[in-house]
Amino acid sequence: FNIPNLRVGTLDSLLALDDDLLKANSFIEGVPHKIRRQIEELERVSRVVSSSLTSGTPSSRNPAALVFIS
Repeated sequence: FNIPNLRVGTLDSLLALDDDLLKANSFIEGVPHKIRRQIEELERVSRVVSSSLTSGTPSSRNPAALVFIS
């Protein structure tokens, strides 16, 4: 039965990287939600008609080309 030589700290390093990855994943997933909420708030406040930017449906129009209702 052959036991491989393991480096000291390998498991600790992997666990630390796993924790860092979980934190980064949560942050990265939260960014699109914050952007969507901000766009919805801006649309509500300024009465902007966007090209289905926040409705979840893809749009062929440029999101930067918003139409303002006077």
